[in-house]
Amino acid sequence: MVIKNSFYYNQRMQTQLGIIRDLGYELDQQSVILDLGCGNGNLINEYRKQGHQAYGCDFEFNEGPYTESFQEAGIIRKITGNIYRLPFDNNSIDFLVSDQVFEHVMDYSTTLSEIKRVLKPNGISLHFFVSRYKIIEAHVFVPFASIIKDYNWLLIWAYLGIRTESQTGLTAKETAASNHNFLKNHTCYLKKSEIRKYCKLYFRNAIFCENLFFKYIRRAPILFQLSKAIFFLPFLYSTMRARVLFLRN
Repeated sequence: MVIKNSFYYNQRMQTQLGIIRDLGYELDQQSVILDLGCGNGNLINEYRKQGHQAYGCDFEFNEGPYTESFQEAGIIRKITGNIYRLPFDNNSIDFLVSDQVFEHVMDYSTTLSEIKRVLKPNGISLHFFVSRYKIIEAHVFVPFASIIKDYNWLLIWAYLGIRTESQTGLTAKETAASNHNFLKNHTCYLKKSEIRKYCKLYFRNAIFCENLFFKYIRRAPILFQLSKAIFFLPFLYSTMRARVLFLRN
């Protein structure tokens, strides 16, 4: 399991480094990296194996081979008290990354202001998150639930048998109520125009760069070549699947 995780997170690290390199930024051994929403610290471990000063923060930590030792060493830190306050000093981070975090951010303005606060004057950040228009919502598996959060819509799909693993055994009404609560209180799927509006308040550069992401994902050779011939392919990917957002302080 550790080997599998190591391979996966190494690939994520290489993707992140590749994208910022293509945008003209290179990290060195002195660069301080922050993984926002770090889970069990696997990505941090990959960066540290490369000699980088990598840290992380999250509300809770998943079990993992590095979680306990990283927490004891202050490498990963819990977000407590003010849920939007990052447990790092002003102007302390060169590169901040998040993966599948921004679809859960309920207060974009405060979150972006915190990211700006911890980044150094020329610091950068990169964010991967689920698109508003993904056909199957990634958490409850209900079609278009990122847009249609109505209880009755969720109930229809619950009656049709759509369940997450943790909802096995729940009635349709219980499932719909659970999904409705989660989607209303723990997800925020904004339009690109809305995201840009927030970003411009805090960052001098805000770029959606899904076209660069194509170079590094597993299907990279095919998708990247197709994106050169079919100019709107990155737009479709960004709209229907995932977004990649680059910010510069």
